[in-house]
Amino acid sequence: MAGEARPSSLGPPSPVRHRRYPAKVDGYELLEQIGQGTAAVVYRAWCEEVQEQVAIKVIDLEWFHASLEDIYKEIQVMSLSSHPNVVRYITSFLQGQDLWVVMPLLTGGSVRSLLDCLFPHGMDEELVRYVLHQLLMAAEYFHRRGQMHRDIKAANLLLDASGQVLLADYGVMGWMVEHGLERRQRQTFVGTPLWMAPEVMEQTHGYDAKADIWSIGITAIEMAQGRAPYARHPPMKVLFLTLQNEPPTLDAGVAVRFSQGFRDIVEMCLRKDPRQRPQVSAILAHRYFQGVHKPPELAGMLSHLPPLGSRGVSQRALYRQLKKLTTGGRSGIWELNQKGLGWDFGDNDEADGDGGGGDGGDGGDGGDGGGGGGDGGGGGTMSAEHRD
Repeated sequence: MAGEARPSSLGPPSPVRHRRYPAKVDGYELLEQIGQGTAAVVYRAWCEEVQEQVAIKVIDLEWFHASLEDIYKEIQVMSLSSHPNVVRYITSFLQGQDLWVVMPLLTGGSVRSLLDCLFPHGMDEELVRYVLHQLLMAAEYFHRRGQMHRDIKAANLLLDASGQVLLADYGVMGWMVEHGLERRQRQTFVGTPLWMAPEVMEQTHGYDAKADIWSIGITAIEMAQGRAPYARHPPMKVLFLTLQNEPPTLDAGVAVRFSQGFRDIVEMCLRKDPRQRPQVSAILAHRYFQGVHKPPELAGMLSHLPPLGSRGVSQRALYRQLKKLTTGGRSGIWELNQKGLGWDFGDNDEADGDGGGGDGGDGGDGGDGGGGGGDGGGGGTMSAEHRD
């Protein structure tokens, strides 16, 4: 992409709701870096013109073998997406070789960070069912429009202050995941394969939206037991195990905590033959989701998490506060992870097990801003604190 002319802004004419946000670098004050991935950095920023904090993902386009015309088309798709369970696009523009994507600053964190901080061994079923239902609503929106997300995982599920779940990292980043990171492709098969459907790994007959269904099934397991199947293995071994083994299931010790309805949903999503997987609409119609509701303690739990920078807060004291928000009988599921309290997203894989993928996230965390983690995505820690 080097040498191409780069306009100052990218994307279609902004709708009225977007016009007040500037599409230029000097319209934003970067307050702090809140996440980093292979080819992107996410910042908490201040927009003076609208007196508002936002999330800005700065993507290094030199990592991708894509033309500006192709990226422009994806920006158009992203700008027209509107759904209560999809992170809203505000504007984007080019600065040198970087694409700046401006999105709302959410304050609840990502589901991945929630797992890391509070549920390292998995969330209780009421919370999993709620998040899964919200994820399916977002996926149905994309699939009805003839689109795929391509990078569904807990790291790309963000929460607002009320506990509403929003799917992030669609549009440009999803398209780039499909087309590959030019530099990483030679080494790691275009990103972490933990959530990748077998047909995507094989790449012999192509794939469609049913690949997202597989990723939803893996994400369901990830939320239930704290990490995706094969998370302790290096990427190439994950490819081998996914292709050679029977579809993943819940660990035996975890399965006893979950209903047959949940196990049925996982089994439906993780059928190796994509033709045997249901459409999202059929999953949503399953009796398992009848009467699904937001757990009443979720918003309170999120509000008690400290803002970014409050790293000196006693973890033991915070744990006692958060535990009070749980209902009886669930205290054994709650645990404050010693990794710390910040949202840690990006795709920085930590060695674990045989030295390969990271434990749990293994693809990073979506954070509570506009962009999730994943290959080339980056993401970060965002908070409800006031402007510095």
